[in-house]
Amino acid sequence: MSKTLFNLKYKLLNDEPLGSGGFGDVFKAINLHKKIVKNPMILAKMPEFFACKQLFFPDGDSAAKDRLSALNEINILNRLKQFPHVIPMYNYFCDDRQAVIAFKLAEKNLSKIILEKRSEVSHFFT
Repeated sequence: MSKTLFNLKYKLLNDEPLGSGGFGDVFKAINLHKKIVKNPMILAKMPEFFACKQLFFPDGDSAAKDRLSALNEINILNRLKQFPHVIPMYNYFCDDRQAVIAFKLAEKNLSKIILEKRSEVSHFFT
């Protein structure tokens, strides 16, 4: 998908990242496509928000390597979307400066789930 098309579908809310990593940040994004679609049955199934992972490629020698790593991640995510326990990737764009990957927005992140489960069973280990 081109950057132009991607920006017509998603608006990143860059005020506060949902998470950060070594290669980029994850932001909540508004589903702009809901403003275009008129069919109520389709609208009912469309999410209001997505999670978008934004990866920037710094100038210099590592830019090509970072871009290739992002494309490899996108390729792997595309193959993994058939599995029920993997958050699906919906769209992406990648150019010379950045890649942005749109995912289903999860209600909780893995670290919150682990902490909740740990507190539920902690009384067994005291």
